[in-house]
Amino acid sequence: MKARVWKPPHTRTRVKLSQAETSELSKQFNNNGSLIAQTTFVGRREYQGERLVTDVVTPGYASRSAKGEIFNSPFSSSVVSAITPKGNWQIETAGVPMNNRVEYSGSDAFFFAQSRYALPDWSFPTVDNLGDLPGSKSTAAMVDIATISARSNVVSADTLALVTLAELAKTVAMVTQSSTRLRQGISLLLQGKPKQAILQALGYAGPVQKSIQRKAAVKTAASKWLEIRYGWLPLVYDVLGTLQAFKAEYKPRFTARGFANDSATGVTTGTLTQDVGLVHLWKLEQSLEKRVRAYILYEVDKSALLPQKLGLLQIPQSIWELAAFSFVVDWFVDIGSWLDAASPRVGVNILAEGYTMTTNRTRIRSITGSTLTGNYRACTLPGQNDFCLLTSKVRVPKLPSFPLPRVNVKFNPKRAIDSIALLVQQASKLR
Repeated sequence: MKARVWKPPHTRTRVKLSQAETSELSKQFNNNGSLIAQTTFVGRREYQGERLVTDVVTPGYASRSAKGEIFNSPFSSSVVSAITPKGNWQIETAGVPMNNRVEYSGSDAFFFAQSRYALPDWSFPTVDNLGDLPGSKSTAAMVDIATISARSNVVSADTLALVTLAELAKTVAMVTQSSTRLRQGISLLLQGKPKQAILQALGYAGPVQKSIQRKAAVKTAASKWLEIRYGWLPLVYDVLGTLQAFKAEYKPRFTARGFANDSATGVTTGTLTQDVGLVHLWKLEQSLEKRVRAYILYEVDKSALLPQKLGLLQIPQSIWELAAFSFVVDWFVDIGSWLDAASPRVGVNILAEGYTMTTNRTRIRSITGSTLTGNYRACTLPGQNDFCLLTSKVRVPKLPSFPLPRVNVKFNPKRAIDSIALLVQQASKLR
């Protein structure tokens, strides 16, 4: 039977536009800001929307993907919606009655400031010219963070056996000392000395005849906290990880994922001066939320699965883990994951990779106040703001070849306690 020949994929772009208007009453104010009246003058607000989708059409996609064929095509979607005032600022001299208007030009009658209070028109943001807010991570940095995370999850190790072996002597010493302290504590408890028994079990090194020394107690608490966090818990995780590695289920294909999230806000203010002494105070409020998800579809040789899961091939990461205070550096720049991502993946075949970025950005521009110099009255439209919202999603079927380690702070209350305990421990060593 002759194999079916499919037509080549092609790119398509779809655009959908929408527009609507609403009407509201306006308000009249004196130049001192006091309200005169609401009038029947109508202020309109216009809604504009644009949806733009660009994707790749693959003939026979459903049947071909069901048979295992892999498609990794680019995609982009952006939805922009804006609500803007339409109408006029109306200024008139006090010499012209509000209820007997004559529409003619000149500084002695009406002055019209057309279209959105004469502020610069919106430039509809697109995926290409969106930009970043001050204080937000760049897109390149977020893609690097997500890529490193995804690559470190390709046949992710359940344990680092090389680190476990290298620290075996320290682990045996920790278990032996703890067992000895516990045995001595039990002996003191049987002698009717519960206070001394507890302190002995905790490893307290100060005198206990009358009172507990504060410095010795703080040092003991710091040491015990670090022993639990970076001694006992890793030991438990190593045991569980080793068991998990031997129970790892083999599948023909795996998907590794990595994520990066960021958000930022910004406020800008300024003034806009028009003719006849009218000064507007304006404010621009912006918010930005971004999320990057990296993906790697791969297959692995069954014989290479166990060595990878045991971490026998993660040599660069293992060396880093053995370095003093490397875990502190990882709180701010995740060197460990970066080295893990760079470690060889023997028997692994990458089938497809890329990333998807979703963005939500809001811009609200508003008139916060106006100042009139001279004897004028103003008729202002309601809803004095421009609102613009951009939602976009982009898929790029490629990851950076050499992502750089980026600043990515991972600090929490436990690590804050870790920091204090480390400072106490190091200070005691300097004395």
